[in-house]
Amino acid sequence: MHSQFSVSMNAIGYFEPHPVLAVAISGGPDSMALLHLCQHWAKAQAGQVIALTVDHGLRQESSEEACQVAGWCKALGITHH
Repeated sequence: MHSQFSVSMNAIGYFEPHPVLAVAISGGPDSMALLHLCQHWAKAQAGQVIALTVDHGLRQESSEEACQVAGWCKALGITHH
């Protein structure tokens, strides 16, 4: 799967030599999978990923979920805002 993702990323076009990717994540399985794929790709390019989560406040749990995502990112060594 990593190689297929790399091919797709490289097909997008030009990236700087040490790319910095901003990835919006909710903490759901699809966004966390995307985060892992982006992190793997960025590391191979000597780049980095920054994760972004919005606490929309629409559900009572949203703040707790955003904090949980921050913790997961910290454990992965990914900057999170």
